[in-house]
Amino acid sequence: MQAAGIDRSKCNEGAGGPLQIWLVGSDGYFALPPGAHGLVEAAIVDGKLAVFIGGYGSGSTPAERAELESVIASTQFGP
Repeated sequence: MQAAGIDRSKCNEGAGGPLQIWLVGSDGYFALPPGAHGLVEAAIVDGKLAVFIGGYGSGSTPAERAELESVIASTQFGP
């Protein structure tokens, strides 16, 4: 969810467009439409950045959100 005080009208696609969180290269980015929430977990694995993202909208249920959080939190790396 976006932090209080962010003026979406200054975003590339205006107030009704997605809130761009980060940009990778020239055309890959993580963005959230108005009212959406995102979860991001990042880790360095064997010297490389691994990023796991998930998102849900305002119509999702608490059970759906908990399941998404559980999936991301359960991710493990090991031999």
